[in-house]
Amino acid sequence: MGAGAAVAVVAFAATALAMWSGTSATTSAPTGMPSSSPVSGTSPIPNTSPVSSAPKAPAPAVSGPLSQALANLSDQQLLRYSGVSPDGRASWQLTVTAGGQAQGAIELGDGKLGVLQVGGRTYFRADDTASAGLLGELPSGVTAASVRGTWVTGESALEALLPSGLASAGDLAASLRSALSSSDAGFPSPTVPTPLVDGEAAVPVTTSAGVLYISTAQPYRVLRLVPVTAGPGQPTDVETVSQSTAKDVISGLVDQTRTLTAALDFGIVFQYGQDPQLRCSRNACTVEADGVVASGTDPTGSVVADVTATVSVDGQPAGQCEVIAKLPLDQPQTFHCQDPDAVSVVRTLGGGDGLDVSVNLGFQARADTQQDVGALVGALAGAQQGGL
Repeated sequence: MGAGAAVAVVAFAATALAMWSGTSATTSAPTGMPSSSPVSGTSPIPNTSPVSSAPKAPAPAVSGPLSQALANLSDQQLLRYSGVSPDGRASWQLTVTAGGQAQGAIELGDGKLGVLQVGGRTYFRADDTASAGLLGELPSGVTAASVRGTWVTGESALEALLPSGLASAGDLAASLRSALSSSDAGFPSPTVPTPLVDGEAAVPVTTSAGVLYISTAQPYRVLRLVPVTAGPGQPTDVETVSQSTAKDVISGLVDQTRTLTAALDFGIVFQYGQDPQLRCSRNACTVEADGVVASGTDPTGSVVADVTATVSVDGQPAGQCEVIAKLPLDQPQTFHCQDPDAVSVVRTLGGGDGLDVSVNLGFQARADTQQDVGALVGALAGAQQGGL
């Protein structure tokens, strides 16, 4: 390459850097040629550590493409976060909406659970029997097969493996604007190879928050953020979501939120102080259970309980009955349900007070989401129509 061509290349690179940094570009003829030319990189996470020992100049104001990219980030509906649990045992990926809802998955060992965060609660779903084992000790009467494909909440041990307070796109844009305006922001060198992020050329910008990747083509967009230091349980990668993909994600989140009406709450504990009774008349038998108390940390202060009473008389099966009721937490309640099969068994055994009657109660707490689901679906659908 001749000297004139080298000057032209340096001039082009300096002009490109000036566009990103908002400063004016000056060029001069090189005094020598490097031993080898830089090779364009394609790794999504290039090594962006500073290699020069020269002191950094004060960071320029955020303007031009950087400003446009952050403005576009503020308008994004979704961000995709990835990371590992505080103890390093699990990896997770969550796509977060502007309203704070999230959908994703957590992998632990050989199992994987779906994750849904809406209405201040976190739900988990096992789509196969093996993964259902990650849900821990199941309540009495609940099996891994029966809970498969059902959203479950109240799993505090699993919730501890996930991060809290993941920033929306708008909040992240505000923090990045501050980081880019600080004195330690490192704007790209004209000789840094252009990496690819999901197949799109990007410019890496080092900030106190981490390495930021900005698209090189208009409209300028934030493509990715790799945090400089991720503490235990904190995200290790943040990606934006394309508009076409965002529509599908929001649509899926709306559909999954609708299924929460069947969600179970494993965080509720049921207790009762005395044995349930079977009271029979000539034509019917009724199970009565007094002093049933549901305890838990449900944010609504109530739970929908599915109570099943299984009856036997003198060792013979005598049917069962079920009642579903909304219960306030930590307040004694009384249940009644009619067992249509018990009366015939009691008659066959001659009736009377000498019969040995056994009534076993099974409880299943349903997450009280009936009212919340409608509002959440409406809000998500509005975001889908208005923001995308």
